[in-house]
Amino acid sequence: MLYLSTDKTLQKMERDPNFDNGFSHAVADKFRMRIQQIVAADNENDLRNNGPLHFEKLKGKRKHQYSIRIDRSFRLVFQIESAGADLNRLAITGMENYHRG
Repeated sequence: MLYLSTDKTLQKMERDPNFDNGFSHAVADKFRMRIQQIVAADNENDLRNNGPLHFEKLKGKRKHQYSIRIDRSFRLVFQIESAGADLNRLAITGMENYHRG
């Protein structure tokens, strides 16, 4: 699946296995694992149908966004954008504490 990250810190965390941006090593590793799952997906339905990811559409002011879980506390927040020719791109906007939203 096509994806991009608008967050420079998350881009660095994805590329540099030694950079954790203050998250625990386990959370940073799980983040990188989620990125691999996104890349391996053919489309967002592959993510939606993967139960452990807890693919969710957000509500209220954030109804244009979605999330998948990193772990019990953190989620990866993104938007789904058209990339042309019936192809969508997942645009990652951030990683946040699920309980502080």
